[in-house]
Amino acid sequence: MRFGALRPEHEQAIAAASPERLTQWARRMSHLSTADALFNAPQDDERDA
Repeated sequence: MRFGALRPEHEQAIAAASPERLTQWARRMSHLSTADALFNAPQDDERDA
């Protein structure tokens, strides 16, 4: 895997994610250097909240 072993909280987030959220993350992964950058970034559905 590109980012190495994931933190348990990241694994839990992936397991609980909707198909739409997984698609969003997949699109972003190629532009990021760490898993933390992916999980700590504001999500599309959280930006307007």
